Amino acid sequence: MPFILIFILSLYLSADGGVLKVDWSKVKINSKMQKSLKIAKQIQKSVNGVTLPVLLPRYYLNRKGIQIVSSPNFYTATIPIDGAKLMVAGDRTYQREIKTEDKRLLKSIKSLSNKFNIDNGMVAIYFTRYGINYSLNLECNNPKGDKRCQSRDFLERVYRSLIIVGGRR
Repeated sequence: MPFILIFILSLYLSADGGVLKVDWSKVKINSKMQKSLKIAKQIQKSVNGVTLPVLLPRYYLNRKGIQIVSSPNFYTATIPIDGAKLMVAGDRTYQREIKTEDKRLLKSIKSLSNKFNIDNGMVAIYFTRYGINYSLNLECNNPKGDKRCQSRDFLERVYRSLIIVGGRR
């Protein structure tokens, strides 16, 4: 959801942008671990052309129903888990400056810059790795009854389980 909001804002507002440079010197792919996980061919095929490290949580790599949308400069993976959706996104694109006088819009943009957010039945982490912007979101079907969406504990465990499953220089 936050990436969709940012994308819509980028179309609406006047801003210069560009593509972030990946710091490949810090990217360490543990091929032994990747082979032992047997990453689904569908995932490998979906992220084949992505030019940034593709991060996914290792515990959900072979879950049925994973949907991945990708281009050379971004990817978004949606992973269905019991009673919720887990979303992981990476994006190399950026905008330098947003010119607007709308105070509500500016407040919304500022709130997206927080690393951890719990709001409207969704828990999210925004972070930077290898010079790239990433987000990890959990959206619960029943946010008031699902403990995973009431604190950051579950999403922190998922965050710690992220591994590189693809990407190319």
